[in-house]
Amino acid sequence: MARARIPVLKAWVVVLMVLTGVGWPMIGAAHPFLVDQQNPPVLPGSFVIASPFGQEFTPTLTSLDVVELLIMDSQPFDGQGSTVTVNVRQAVEPYPGTINGTLLGTSSLSLPDVYGGGTLAVTHFDFSTIALTSGATYVIEVLSTDDGFTAGVNTANTYPGGRFLRTTAVETADLVFSEGPAAAPEPPSLLLVVLGAVTLGVRRTKRRRKRTLGN
Repeated sequence: MARARIPVLKAWVVVLMVLTGVGWPMIGAAHPFLVDQQNPPVLPGSFVIASPFGQEFTPTLTSLDVVELLIMDSQPFDGQGSTVTVNVRQAVEPYPGTINGTLLGTSSLSLPDVYGGGTLAVTHFDFSTIALTSGATYVIEVLSTDDGFTAGVNTANTYPGGRFLRTTAVETADLVFSEGPAAAPEPPSLLLVVLGAVTLGVRRTKRRRKRTLGN
């Protein structure tokens, strides 16, 4: 009789995996997300990541889980990688030579020497969900432990929702970036998977019970 319950148990394990996301491998290192604000590389260049270094942005969605930047090691083969940190902060006026708004979230990556292989590489930073106010201004601050690492910028004012920040606001460049909340499974697809798993388990259990009673 104990064996007859195994399919139901397996079905509920599948249900829990679907609902929680546990146990399903991601394809690639980057978690999928919904792009809210972005500034694509239309006039690409790069600046050394030296504090202060940041970009204002004005979200329309009310949460953030991901920031993507273009980053590379511009001094390769020196034996030094870098820990690159991205902070999301509230915007504060004026900027007194630093970016010091309230810290809302932080994410760091250890990047190796020769990162990017001589080209700017899309670099994905995951955050614990940050609550935002639609229409308010925030800042993506970028820090690096090695001054040989650079971030991609557009060499013109290409993002209307905020300014590039160094010791002062820069009107002639903008950081290349994307940000937004994590993507969730579509509810209809999720329900179909859950119902299918439960139905399959119940049917198998009934068949095994009938065989047991027939014997």
